[in-house]
Amino acid sequence: MNSYTKMTILVCVMIAFVTGAFYYLEMEQHDSTRYLNEPLEFGEVTWPKGSIYIVGDDGDIVIELVSEFEALDGKWSEGTKFYFSADEVEKIIAPAPFEFAQLKFNVEAEIKKEIFDPHVLHLLRLKKGELIIDGLDLHKDCVIQFKNLVPYGASCPEFEMVNFKRSVVLPEVKSKP
Repeated sequence: MNSYTKMTILVCVMIAFVTGAFYYLEMEQHDSTRYLNEPLEFGEVTWPKGSIYIVGDDGDIVIELVSEFEALDGKWSEGTKFYFSADEVEKIIAPAPFEFAQLKFNVEAEIKKEIFDPHVLHLLRLKKGELIIDGLDLHKDCVIQFKNLVPYGASCPEFEMVNFKRSVVLPEVKSKP
């Protein structure tokens, strides 16, 4: 080999090395997945040791369970993800099976919380699977509405909100002046 070929190979190896080092450092900087070495109190819950703690590019936090855990009005299975905005749980992605509001679900679902004073609404959207509640067949993309952790009604793409049998609507009481 002549010196020109050796120099070309050396330059290519140096470029590859610098590119690889840059890529490694860039990925190391953006790798925001961590495992909790000890329990962490965050969002009014003490998260168990070993849970996966992810900080997104936008600064939002996701905590993923590596074992079953009971909190936030439910019993959540391994792989459940809790998405936070500030220190409030914005949504929960729950694989089957899980318990929520004292009901057992064997479907994959997404749960969002909304507050309308004085009520707290939870919207549970089915991602996979089917279930029957009070004789109502529910499937993927159906939404179950909980009002103050009591099943209130459901809606699906093919029908609007249907109240469950156990839902009781009381008339509003107006006080006299």
